[in-house]
Amino acid sequence: MAEIVINSKAFLIDKQCTWGGCSDSVKFGEHTAKEFLDSNEPRTDTGLVNLHNNRVGRRAVKKTMRKMCKCHGVSCSCAVTTCWMRLSDMQTIGKRLRRAFENAKRLDYNGGSLNPERKDLACKKRELIYSYDSINYCNANLTAGTVGTLGRECSLRPRVGVTRSEAESCKRLCHDCGLKIRTENTTQSTSCKCRLIWCCRVECQTCVTEVTRTFCD
Repeated sequence: MAEIVINSKAFLIDKQCTWGGCSDSVKFGEHTAKEFLDSNEPRTDTGLVNLHNNRVGRRAVKKTMRKMCKCHGVSCSCAVTTCWMRLSDMQTIGKRLRRAFENAKRLDYNGGSLNPERKDLACKKRELIYSYDSINYCNANLTAGTVGTLGRECSLRPRVGVTRSEAESCKRLCHDCGLKIRTENTTQSTSCKCRLIWCCRVECQTCVTEVTRTFCD
């Protein structure tokens, strides 16, 4: 049986599969990420939380790797298969981390070690943790510099030519904060029918149009 060797690290898995040594270099990426993110973290409560969450992120990258295989042989007979490991796309990794974020555990800090707030909470390798609650951006908090979402304007423009963030603005600003959407019809004056007068000025007319604005109420 013919064996395809990608480099000196390739080895035979079974009679019809050859593992090649050209997988994505996760170890190098993990080492670089540690040097970049972990080296300057202080040994404080926030620092320990960040170090744990950094490890969760690196673990998510490794756990979502995919095995890719390619067939070789006459007329695609797949007499020999070469396989390697490839990183998943950012969307796949992001979904895994989003689930971890939504199920994050709160822990207390005590003398340089993190302890669960309740005994039934365990700090697992795949779980994100936090030491204090985040600010509720739905409510106004002058101390934290947040104005809340009550009275904020959002967009209900048709989806054609609208970005995803704009299309979801009313849902995120209003509905996710338990507020309703209020529409308001107003008139808006804009410059229109402009023309160049030689030489050298521009004359415009004033056009009044009716617009519908939406707010969180």
